[in-house]
Amino acid sequence: MMCWLFILSSFIMDRQVPFGRDIGVNSEMILIHHWQLEKAMISPVLRGVGVYLIWNGLWMMMMGFDKHQARRGKWRVRERTLFAGAFCWGALGVWVGMIYFRHKTKHLSFKLGIPVLLIVNWISLVYIMRGWR
Repeated sequence: MMCWLFILSSFIMDRQVPFGRDIGVNSEMILIHHWQLEKAMISPVLRGVGVYLIWNGLWMMMMGFDKHQARRGKWRVRERTLFAGAFCWGALGVWVGMIYFRHKTKHLSFKLGIPVLLIVNWISLVYIMRGWR
């Protein structure tokens, strides 16, 4: 149902669905008021926050996995991979993972680099969100 709402959202403004007859649906049946559609859809900002939190949760789990592998003396995640994930808006997850799992906390590059990347991430996200409005 949500898929249909996303497909129809660009055509609802004038309350006509140009491809309604092609898919076997009568265009009179799909008359949805714009305010009803807005109520049913998740705002792009909220969707972006959700994706940001899921992405950072994955990087936190990556830090936990690396700590687990370090304790067992097995294959590890490269530090540059962790920094690359932190650079690509995953710094919050890496930082929380550092604190929660007590991992990489003695490395000066992680102590200083991850908080700096976190600030850079947030500044870039604010810049993107301002341009989006």
